[in-house]
Amino acid sequence: MAQIVWAPLDIKPNSDPNSLNIGRRGVVSVALLSTDDLDTTAAVVQASLRWGPTGAEATVERCGAPEDANGDGLLDLVCKFQLADADFSLGDSLGLVSGVLLDGTPFMSADQVRII
Repeated sequence: MAQIVWAPLDIKPNSDPNSLNIGRRGVVSVALLSTDDLDTTAAVVQASLRWGPTGAEATVERCGAPEDANGDGLLDLVCKFQLADADFSLGDSLGLVSGVLLDGTPFMSADQVRII
């Protein structure tokens, strides 16, 4: 099995806590943060992205133009996922994103969520 790369994640950039109202429909912004070692805007296969409490639920709806979501000077990949498709439940505390990089390496990302 291939080594999994862990990438930083920010669910609902500029929001703290990352509250998700599972009674509502709509999209949630999820930023895959680039690092000095990983340019998420260039290395991530966008069609492979999954998001939810296990990282296998909702498929990506769309990704926007690269932007610096966390103010570190690096461009990040910010994508939208349908909240209803993510299958979160009361008591879930993590949102996970999974996918693959262009070279086939799997990656995971996690951020805390507050389900309401």
